[in-house]
Parts: sequence; C-alpha cells; structure tokens
Amino acid sequence: MVGEICVGGEGLARGYLNRPELTREKFIDHPFQAGSRLYRSGDRGALQPDGILQHLGRMDDQVQVRGFRVELGEIQTCLRQHPAVAQVEVMARTTADDAPVLTAYLVCHEKVDTASLRHHVAGTLPDYMIPGAFVVLEALPLTANGKVDRAALPDPAASPRPAGPAFSAPTGETETFVAETFAQLLAAAPVGRDHHFFELGGHSLLAAQLVSRIRSAYRIELPLQHVFTSPTVAALAAVIDQVRAEPAPAAATAVIPRAPRRSPAPPPSSDQL
Repeated sequence: MVGEICVGGEGLARGYLNRPELTREKFIDHPFQAGSRLYRSGDRGALQPDGILQHLGRMDDQVQVRGFRVELGEIQTCLRQHPAVAQVEVMARTTADDAPVLTAYLVCHEKVDTASLRHHVAGTLPDYMIPGAFVVLEALPLTANGKVDRAALPDPAASPRPAGPAFSAPTGETETFVAETFAQLLAAAPVGRDHHFFELGGHSLLAAQLVSRIRSAYRIELPLQHVFTSPTVAALAAVIDQVRAEPAPAAATAVIPRAPRRSPAPPPSSDQL
C-alpha cells in the first residue's frame, strides 16, 4: 500500500519556530498512540513485505535539484509576476543522464526572450531555482478535468530554440576558450562572443560543469552565479579575466606561541600522601 511517510518518536521536534500554521499542518496526532504526534514528511512511500520502506517521490510540487529541495510553486509565482507572462507551469524534467532540470512552460501576452525571464527569476530566487529551459506555448495542454496535462508538455530539447545573435568571432584567448567550452558542453557550433549559454540549451547542471572546466583551466574559483549573471561568451570571459587579475588572498598561517619551559614539580611530601 502506498501512503505518506510520517516520522514519530521521542526525538520528534515540537514544531516550526514562529510558524504555527505550518506546525498544525505538518505535525498531527498519532492515530495509534494517544498523546503522541507524527510529522508528515510529504514523501510517498510503500512498505515492502520484507520490511524495506521504498521511497516513491514527493506528494507535492517539491523536487530535489542539485541537492536542494525546490518548491515548483515558488518559481511559478515568481514567473507570473513578469508582465509578459499569462500562464506558467514548471516541472523538473529528467535529462539523458538522469539529472532533473527545471523547465518552465509559459503562455505570454507578448513576445519575450529567455534572457528577460531568467533575469526576472534571478532577481528573486537563488540560482538553483532558475529554470534551465523556457518553452513558450500558444496554450498549456489540459486534461479532461481542466488541469494542466504535464505528460503532454513537450520536451524542451525538441522545441525550437529562439534565434540567436549573428555570429561574431571570439577575440582573445579567454573568449576563445569560453566559446570552445560552450560548443563542447552544448553540442553547438559555431559559438560566437555574443552567444548566450542558456539560449543555446544550457542548464544549471551544465553550468556547474562549465565552472569546473574554468577552474581546471585557470586555477581560479568562479562562483556559479556568474554564469547566470554573465551568460554570454564575451561577458563571462571578462569576468574570468577580472578574477584572474585580482591578487590571490594571502594564506592565513596561525603561529602558535611556544609555551615557557616549566621546572618539574617537586615530589609530594610524606604529609601530602
């Protein structure tokens, strides 16, 4: 039988700090032990005949992305506040390497580019909650009872990508490296200095790989957020050059002072024994 996984016992917390409504929702009376309570985890599970508890995913719109739990509703609420967006549905689609990628499907009042949508989300939510793909549709597919039919939402990889800027050759060693790395990660060619990482099909997981390759090539620590705020070849190359030009932080070496030498303690007298 499939149901919600609940947690109880002596170590159970009393509730959420200063959040009484959420406490009432998540902490419920134990149906079989008077005076005890259970915590509703929101996870679906099934108890197997051998006693193993099988985890079957979430019961709500919460998903796991890059180790973070993400509420899809928060992303949808943020995108609805964009003036061009009429309707939105966000889901986590699984890529070929079984990694979840946040994908936003939108119906818009007017033409809008993905850079504007991504910038809008980045102004409110952390980078791991920024969708890796935006797909604009004429209408969201619906089921017979009027709910969004997620199974009918198209694969973003098969959806047409927006036309990119005219090709402009990279200038300098850093731009050339970034353009070649974009091309390798995104299977796109040719990549010019004005091409946008995410508009070429990039997403947060590929952005992490990009940062890793930059770290290996230049021996610098580049925060992942820079890929989102400077997503074109030219802009990201400028950030890399800026970070490389900064002086390396001095290594902190703590000096432990030498303790003074002490004379050995005298042996105890017979009166002390």
